[in-house]
Amino acid sequence: MKNFKKLFAWVLSLAMILGCFQGDFVKVNADTSTDAISIRVIVENYNVEEIDSISSSGESVTTDAPMGTFVDVTLEADENDSVLTLLKEALDSNNIEYSVTSGIGYVTEINGIEDCWMFSVNDYFGVDYAADVTVADGDLVDGDVIRFCATYDYGDDIGCSYSDKSTSLSELSFSDGTLNEEFASNVRNYTLYIDKYTEDITPSFTSSNKFYQVRTYLNEVNVEDKGIHPYQPITVKDGDVLYFVDGDPSWPSMLDNSQTSTIYSVKIKKQIADSNEVKIIIENNNLTTQTSYVDGEKVEEEVPTGTFVETSVLAGAEDTGLTLLQQVLDKNNISYTIGDYNYISEINGIENAWMFSVTECQHLISTALLMEPFKMKMLLDFLQQQIGDQTLAVIGIIQTLH
Repeated sequence: MKNFKKLFAWVLSLAMILGCFQGDFVKVNADTSTDAISIRVIVENYNVEEIDSISSSGESVTTDAPMGTFVDVTLEADENDSVLTLLKEALDSNNIEYSVTSGIGYVTEINGIEDCWMFSVNDYFGVDYAADVTVADGDLVDGDVIRFCATYDYGDDIGCSYSDKSTSLSELSFSDGTLNEEFASNVRNYTLYIDKYTEDITPSFTSSNKFYQVRTYLNEVNVEDKGIHPYQPITVKDGDVLYFVDGDPSWPSMLDNSQTSTIYSVKIKKQIADSNEVKIIIENNNLTTQTSYVDGEKVEEEVPTGTFVETSVLAGAEDTGLTLLQQVLDKNNISYTIGDYNYISEINGIENAWMFSVTECQHLISTALLMEPFKMKMLLDFLQQQIGDQTLAVIGIIQTLH
């Protein structure tokens, strides 16, 4: 344990010093006002289980390290404060011993645990020492969370990695609403359905490597901008898009910035009713073959049969039957073709033979309607009206015509 602590302190100090040459820390949400702000300070150990020491007789002694959260307090801060001054205030008020090196302000010991401490601001472990992250420079703003963590494994046990340079989110959730599918790190695009009366939502996210920053943007990504504060409610409207950018190489990092950033998008859709679930059924139980012509010769070919999709989706205020149908087909990787006047000419390789129903009302969508675009417009308007009036129960591609 003793050798680990010495090696860790040396590696961390070297990384910090090298990091200082990467330029000034980019503030996540610069608010340089001189008014008092609130900063939450957390100090915890959930990883270092033992403390090595030397007894008065010169013998090596191993004791159990204190575990758990030592401090979790919200403090008022002003332009004279830094991460270090706020840490000291939090520890002093709880009578917890600590040691800090002079000059650079490296925290060497807290509560008897030595040379194992790293800190984050809003879950990002940055390049600067605690004394250099200040309110005056805009590094700390109202609502920030400072967390000091003890690590036994160079940061790997607290979500940081020197070796893994991939960028992704491990978690993404919201204070309100429902994602169209459960979040997964490898899925980049989502839709968030929220109640029509909801105006503000607060996202919660975690980077898979906390040496990389994550910034949030509304409707447009500008990596030179500091983005929206991580814990700030965001006012949204129907159709807005939230972007979450993980690890842009132009941002400061403990690593060498050779990574490629990852961007997640979340489109906001306000539900037009408290519960607006639409069932989608796409099936072919009638047509077994279709005719085509190859080099002028008539060819009969088999077509897929059965139920291709049977699922339920949440409809937003701007959805139509066509947008919901496209959403389901895209998600299930089923081919389709939409022609002039939004004519559905092909699904799953079956051409010019589709009908749809809305509750009990069945409507023909076939080649004949291409000759009567006004009727097609009436059908699409009807379909859109059904959703607007909250009476759409089923959109079904229920049979094909032979």
